Amino acid sequence: MADVVAEHGQEPVHDVTAGTHTAGAVTHETPPDPRAPNIRRGLWYFFIANVISFAAMAGIYQLIWHGDFMNPGFEAVYRYFSRHETQAVLAAAMPFFASMLVGFGYARRAARRRARTPSVG
Repeated sequence: MADVVAEHGQEPVHDVTAGTHTAGAVTHETPPDPRAPNIRRGLWYFFIANVISFAAMAGIYQLIWHGDFMNPGFEAVYRYFSRHETQAVLAAAMPFFASMLVGFGYARRAARRRARTPSVG
């Protein structure tokens, strides 16, 4: 059933349901999964990323728990911003302004893409 001979003595036709055709023999072996090395590499990357994240977590915890040496710096920043309230408001609003700037860039890129693409309809 592997090779079906066509009518009138023509070349044999390979039957795809029987397996792979190798030098006249039919094998039913399954080829190895080509994703296996990538999965193993991905697991190693996941493990390394977790080690780095736990190290960062422990460092932040220790910095907060034993961070009394940072108090003079925090007090200086507090004194500065209590005397310069406008700059304190600007410093607090900076993340918002940065996100607006990024959003503006994405909007311009989408507008350029829309102008390039012919409209359908």
